[in-house]
Formats: sequence, C-alpha cells, structure tokens
Amino acid sequence: MRVPQVIRAGAIFVGLLASRSVIPPTAVLADQGSKPRSVLVTVLDQDGMPIRDLKASEFGVREDNQDREVTGAEIATDPLFVVLLADTTKPPMGIAYPTQDVRTSLGTFAKIVTERPGTEVALMEYGGAAVMTVNFAPTPDDLTKGIGRLVAGQRGSGVLFEALVDAGKALAKRTSPRRAIVAINFSWADSSQMIPKAVADNVLKSGASVWAVTIQGAPDSSNFQIGSNSADNLVAANREIVLNNLPGMTGGMRLTGVTATGLTSMLTKVANALTVQYEVTYAHPDGPPAKLVQATATRGAKALTAPWVR
Repeated sequence: MRVPQVIRAGAIFVGLLASRSVIPPTAVLADQGSKPRSVLVTVLDQDGMPIRDLKASEFGVREDNQDREVTGAEIATDPLFVVLLADTTKPPMGIAYPTQDVRTSLGTFAKIVTERPGTEVALMEYGGAAVMTVNFAPTPDDLTKGIGRLVAGQRGSGVLFEALVDAGKALAKRTSPRRAIVAINFSWADSSQMIPKAVADNVLKSGASVWAVTIQGAPDSSNFQIGSNSADNLVAANREIVLNNLPGMTGGMRLTGVTATGLTSMLTKVANALTVQYEVTYAHPDGPPAKLVQATATRGAKALTAPWVR
C-alpha cells in the first residue's frame, strides 16, 4: 500500500507547520543588549493587491513566539531575483497545450517586475527535465525571447520537485535577499522522485519565497484514489502536499484556476506582490538567531513573511 507513504509525507509538513503555531507571546522591547534585525514582508489586501503605504507602527514581529519591538518599515529597495518555472509537459491526449496563454502570462509578469531597476529573471522549463533556458538577465530582451519560444515538450511527465530544488540553488547564489520562485503547474503527469521534506528543506535553505500558479481544470493525475497502488497517484499526492504547504512556509502563495485563460490575471497579482515588499526592522536581543520569525500587519488581509532575516 502506498497510502502510508503519502500520509507520512503529509505528516512531515504538518510537523513543520506546527512549529508556526501561536502561543501567548512575551513582549521584548529594545534595550542596550538588542541588535537590529530585518525581515521581508508582503502585505496584501482582500483583492490580493499589495498595500504600499504601511507605517512601522502598523507592523508586528514575533520571534519564536516572543513579540519584538518594531523600529522601522520601508519598501525594500534591494534587487529582486526571480526564477520562473514553466510547465512544458506534454498534455494528456485530447488536450491542447495552452501555448499562447503561457507566453502571454509570463510575458506580462516579466514586464511588470523588470520595470524596477536591478530586477533579474531566469526562465526554467521542467517538462521531462529541469532546464534553465534563460539565465538571470539584467535586461528583459533575452527573457522575452525565451518566453516567446516556449512550447509543449515531447515528454508526458514533468519534474516539478527537481525544478524547485534547482531554482532554489540558483537563487541561493544571489547576493540580494529578495528571491522568489514562481511556478506554473498544470497538474498533469509528473515523475518527480524526491520526497516532500527534501524539497522543502532545499527551498527553505535558499531563502526564496514560492509562488505556485496551478491550473486544475483539465483531467489530471492529482485526482488520485486513496488506496490505489499507482505510483503516479503517489507522486501526484506528494505534489499537492508541497504546493499546498510550501508557499505559505516561505512567504508566498498558491493561486489556482480552472482554465489557462486565468494565468495572466494570477501572474499579474504575483508580479505586483513581489514588487512591493517591506523591509521591517525590529530589535533582537543578544543570543542565537530565532528559529521562526513571523510578521503581522494591522491592515490588509494577508501578511507574508519571507524566510530571510538580516
């Protein structure tokens, strides 16, 4: 039976998320033994749009369930580095690959984020193998050309997990703390062999936030049956575990749609969110670094905390 493996994988993520549980905090204010620390935070309104005029007094920071004194908050000006993951897996028989929707949505994303000086975006395809087709480009021309060449691959299974890990490794080499993985996924067949915990560990080490954009309308292997012995079902179940949990653990989000026509709208939201990140500064007492840092905001529907702390 393969179900226990799925359950174990899910339990690992539940355990990781449990470390983020909230308990009554103890307030810790700045004193002579405190050192300034900074964390990256994205604050979104109910429509998923970033809020651009927050003040330091509107933020809260908690380290390992202890409140810290927030001393400043400004829009982050460090360069933004992004790896785009494009699902070029050959679709199931009878389904056409949405070439134009993929190209248009990724092109729109690239146009928005590269309007800010210093932003560099890389493009990776993962249909059958994870391949970096455009490395980090300081100008959008090469990226635009790479996006314009995207088509469905010849292999009917993707390797999303391997692409996430490779993207994380590439981002870990960037000097800026602003790092993001933005993945398009069609929930078709996948042959990734990594376990969810290994994927999570590798991505968390990179300090990158994960933004997953999934189209779930077509028949796909994620509709697995509990009790099935199918290896495809196990891979699909593990993929859902990662996509449902890893974005929230890294300060990103998962967005889902029914048809590929929604890709541009969703990727526009992701692009806008990444261009407005706050660097929130707070007082950290002498001692070892915290295992968990969480930021909140008195305004907005969501406050997303990246795994990076300076």
